[in-house]
Amino acid sequence: MSVEWIQYQGKPILYVDERKLRGHELIENLDQTFNVIGKSHDDLVILINEEDAYISQEYHDRSKELTKAARLESEAKGHYKVRKTAIVGLDPVKAFLLSGYNRDTEQNIKAFKTEAEAKEWLIQE
Repeated sequence: MSVEWIQYQGKPILYVDERKLRGHELIENLDQTFNVIGKSHDDLVILINEEDAYISQEYHDRSKELTKAARLESEAKGHYKVRKTAIVGLDPVKAFLLSGYNRDTEQNIKAFKTEAEAKEWLIQE
């Protein structure tokens, strides 16, 4: 399973492991992630590891679609579940594209060089 709950300093983090995933595997992992988000009743912090993942246009489009749908559903309920999202493993091109993704989806996903740095940021209030 590439989507799981981990604990860091006693706090839950939804860990999305996309390392080395390609094509349909990556789309399945994305769908699984949004399924977990949709079932959660609490605010979430998410850590995504994309080291050596191949992000296709299909994946990018699906991610934007799911993110926008989740935001609309959350706005209708008056509460957006995802409090913070951190991502590691981005090469310079992916890091550049992240700013456009954030703008298009009204997200504020923050990139980090290491999982340790990302986890520290995620657990800060």
